[in-house]
Amino acid sequence: MIKRTHLQAHLVAAVLALGSGLAVAQNSATLSPKIAPSGIAYVTGGVGDARQQAMKDAMKDYNLRLTFAQEQSGAYLANVKVTLDHLAEGKGSTQLLDTTSSGPMLFVKLPAGKYQLRAVTDGQVQARTVNIGQAQAQDLVLHFPAK
Repeated sequence: MIKRTHLQAHLVAAVLALGSGLAVAQNSATLSPKIAPSGIAYVTGGVGDARQQAMKDAMKDYNLRLTFAQEQSGAYLANVKVTLDHLAEGKGSTQLLDTTSSGPMLFVKLPAGKYQLRAVTDGQVQARTVNIGQAQAQDLVLHFPAK
């Protein structure tokens, strides 16, 4: 009976360790950057605590960091359609990104330059010209009116 109890204790400990490992795996969110057809890397997300923390951890790797929220309440918005065009002097513009955010945050890794940003949700449009320098990042919160 003693051997069986000892074995049961080891089994319970193993099950608890496995369970806690699964809980850690479920709570830690990892981000895989997406690559636009133009070759530009970006990540989007931020729904839920783990994904929001994953986005915050990834911030340092991206130099354009967008957050989408409602104007009055500050509530986060997802499913925002975003286009980003590179504005080259004398050469017009080239679209680098055309995506829809899966959460309230969208981070993009861009070369230095001037860009036209357009974000649309529920028929509301936010447009900005953004300058990205060699060693500077831009953090923008785009507020949309509540419908």
